[in-house]
Amino acid sequence: VAVLIIIQLIKYFKQSIKNTETLRLLFVQLVYYFLLTLVLVVSLLPVFAARFDIGNRLEIQSVDMRVSQYKEFSEVFSKNYWLGVGPGAYTMALYQNDPTKHVRDYQPVHNIYLLMLAETGIVFFLFGFVTILFLIRKILQNNINFAPVVVVLMTAGLFDHWLGSLYTGMILWWLVLVLGLVFVKPEIDKI
Repeated sequence: VAVLIIIQLIKYFKQSIKNTETLRLLFVQLVYYFLLTLVLVVSLLPVFAARFDIGNRLEIQSVDMRVSQYKEFSEVFSKNYWLGVGPGAYTMALYQNDPTKHVRDYQPVHNIYLLMLAETGIVFFLFGFVTILFLIRKILQNNINFAPVVVVLMTAGLFDHWLGSLYTGMILWWLVLVLGLVFVKPEIDKI
C-alpha cells in the first residue's frame, strides 16, 4: 500500500499543477488507501505483530532460511551462469548439489529475478529483462494509471518466488503486463 501511495503522489504531483480536480481525485485515493491499510492492520493485527517481531522463533527461522537460499543460489549460478539450469529445474539443481537434505528443504530462492537468472542464465535473462523493461516503458507511455500495479508486482518479486515459479503467479505477472498495455483514457469528470 505504501508503494502505491508513493507512486500515486508522484503521478498526481505532476498533474496537480494543471488541474484542481486531480487533487480531489488524489485525496479520495489517499483516503481509500488509508482506510484499506487501517482495516487490514486492525483485522490482521496478530499476523502483523508476529511478522514484525524479530525475536519470534518463526521469523528467525524464516530469515535463516532466506540467507541460506542466497548462498545456495550462488552455488547453483556459479556452475551454470551462461545458460542456466533450465526453466523449472532450480530445485533439481539444488538436489544435485546436496542430495542429503530432506525434500522440503529444496526451496527456490525467494527472489524471482535471481530465480530466473539461475534458471535461464545470463544470456536469456538479459533478453527477458530487456523485453520486460520494454513492456513496462510502453505501459508508462500508454496507461500511467496502471504503473502502481506493475511496481507493486515488481517489488513483490524481490521477496518471493511464486511470480516466477508457480503457474498462477506467472499468469498473474503476464496478465498484469498485458492489461497494462491496453490504453485507457481516464475520464476524471465521471469519478
